[in-house]
Amino acid sequence: KATSSFDVGQAAVVADQQTSSETEICDRMLNLFNCSTSLTIDVRTSPTGFPSSQDVVPRNGDGSLDTSGFGFDAGGRDEIVIVNVYFEWGLITPVISRSMANMPNNKRLLLSSQAFRNEPF
Repeated sequence: KATSSFDVGQAAVVADQQTSSETEICDRMLNLFNCSTSLTIDVRTSPTGFPSSQDVVPRNGDGSLDTSGFGFDAGGRDEIVIVNVYFEWGLITPVISRSMANMPNNKRLLLSSQAFRNEPF
């Protein structure tokens, strides 16, 4: 639902679509987490077509998410757009945390991706 505004061109006319998308996603989540500080969205066009499923999550040397190359480009008509939503889930159960943490500070990085071609709006 949060990405549906991209493929019909609505994202291009909203002044702060990134914040709007983050708010829409956070509004649909349980209030068990601080969504606003744990959620990161990267939206970009792909000039070479749909990406490989083997793309690697960008990380800093300490294992944290490297957001330096992230941006927000909803694309134009007929362009392929890739939306990656990253969520840093804080683990609170010590026994499970040891095997599930894949980031510093006892966190697990969750990723959801969607790729689509914009409509000819």
